[in-house]
Amino acid sequence: PAVTPLDPVFSFLMDACSDQSIKSQTTGIMVMEPDETNVKAIIRYARVLRSYGLSCLDIVIANKVESDMESVRKAFDFVHEVMEETGARLGALVPFLDELRRLPVSIEALHIPTQVMEIGNAIMRRLHSSEVAFYVYIPDPNDPLRRVALTLSSAMVKLYSFQFTDVAKRLIDVMRGEFGEETRICLLDPEGKVSAPGSRRIALMPAYLSDRLKQRGIEDSVKMARRLAQDTVSSCGRSSSPSLLIVSSTDSLEPVSTYSDQSLLSKEFWREFLAHVRSSDQSMIVFLFCDVASGRCDALDGLADFTLSSQPSEKFQISVVHSRIP
Repeated sequence: PAVTPLDPVFSFLMDACSDQSIKSQTTGIMVMEPDETNVKAIIRYARVLRSYGLSCLDIVIANKVESDMESVRKAFDFVHEVMEETGARLGALVPFLDELRRLPVSIEALHIPTQVMEIGNAIMRRLHSSEVAFYVYIPDPNDPLRRVALTLSSAMVKLYSFQFTDVAKRLIDVMRGEFGEETRICLLDPEGKVSAPGSRRIALMPAYLSDRLKQRGIEDSVKMARRLAQDTVSSCGRSSSPSLLIVSSTDSLEPVSTYSDQSLLSKEFWREFLAHVRSSDQSMIVFLFCDVASGRCDALDGLADFTLSSQPSEKFQISVVHSRIP
């Protein structure tokens, strides 16, 4: 907003906005702090561009929005005002990160906010449509689920059995909200613990459920994991767009043996399963649901890109325990 027609960068902007070959491959993003001074400066800047016959601001983002409702309302009004003035088709609010209040803070230690990833996804999916859209990004309990989805990652979720259906529903809502209603949802759920309308259930051969009780060691376990992964990918089908696989629950699918350490058997089984599924279909987002009551979840820590955990209360709250994704 401080740029004037006399500034060298202005000539660059004029070239970018007027050259159709450049403009067709460029997205104009205006990031502002939500206060009246900034809004007036941006509107003045947009009018200068328009006086030269230029209009190349596509997205308006209010950054560092405080979480109280009054601040959100003001930021919403500011962004809406700038969108109307500039003709931008996408607007968003990004909340202030609490980590930034705790100084000193290392930029390298901060993860990419889920809200920023959402904006990137919204840009890719919606920018070139005729729809005018506005998104208010406020942290909520679904953020860890959304974070896994937007990074096309895998996650192991430690849950209590009464939470399985609720978490699955939230996951599917996140996936369809971010990637479209036609997103492929696959369930590997032999005990029928998860209810998910519109999903594709993967049927297991009866021999598999009996064979899992006859395993003698790690080698048998790895072979069984590879077979299950191949059948899963084949039944779910490959897709060029992101798809979701929910495995529920891990203890009902992993091999059982009296000849080997069960924790080691479980770890190697799911390590091989994840590696094979992810190498076969890199756009498949995999969630492993582990029932805390089984006592086997700790053995799976660190296998997936994310480890998530939920508290044993009716109020849904899920948090990131471990992440390999920045």
